[in-house]
Amino acid sequence: MNFDLSKAEFSNKDVNSGIVLPEKMSVELAEFLGIMVGDGHVGKYGQHRQIVITGNVRDRRYYEFYVNNLIYELFNINFNVIFQKSRNAIMLNKNSKALFYFLTQIMHLPAQRKTNITIPTCILDGTKDIKTAFLRGLADADFCLTIKYKPNKYPVIHGTSKSLDLIKQCSELLQELDIPNNIGIEASYCVKRNKTYISQRIYVNGFSRVSKFMNLIGFKCKFKNDKYKEIIKEGIRRQLPPFRSHGPGGIRIRAL
Repeated sequence: MNFDLSKAEFSNKDVNSGIVLPEKMSVELAEFLGIMVGDGHVGKYGQHRQIVITGNVRDRRYYEFYVNNLIYELFNINFNVIFQKSRNAIMLNKNSKALFYFLTQIMHLPAQRKTNITIPTCILDGTKDIKTAFLRGLADADFCLTIKYKPNKYPVIHGTSKSLDLIKQCSELLQELDIPNNIGIEASYCVKRNKTYISQRIYVNGFSRVSKFMNLIGFKCKFKNDKYKEIIKEGIRRQLPPFRSHGPGGIRIRAL
């Protein structure tokens, strides 16, 4: 089914930049939406419509090249790359009226705060490949791979969000892929602000579950892939199944 692009408004700047909008869902668009749900922000400030993706500068190559080239493949534009040393962050930024309306009116991503964000309906109604691509984008943005040491050593993939609905939907998608998972609530206290923050978490625990996640969904981010390869190399407790890398695939790398 094609999108109704009549809801998207183009500014003169959009027209001059040659921006294009996807007419239908694809695995590339699904992955981009996952990144936006995790690391993205869509906002309107006066006459400016801003789309921002923020990540750790440690993952610079992933954001500066992979994500920006994914954006180019989808929209025929590149985002500006900004480094924030004080936050140890990298930011991809673009002011675009057309992209703002595409994301908010057609993809139904919320503008401003993402406290109650949910997975777009076009993803929930999509194929297995669409759902997997969305989860991969979200995982690269918001999931971590760690090792737990008690009572025994085992790997854990976990994601965090303020939105309980988002975490529940992610859990349901993982169950559809036959990846068992758990969800929970975490409270953290900030001494500086004298405030307690509540967040929702999803966990994929253990060798077989993490291995299935990596082979069906995986990460594009090199740091997380390398960490998983280290886990395999260490041979923690038992041999994990072979790892199928989710590298850049068919996305063309362009010099920026």
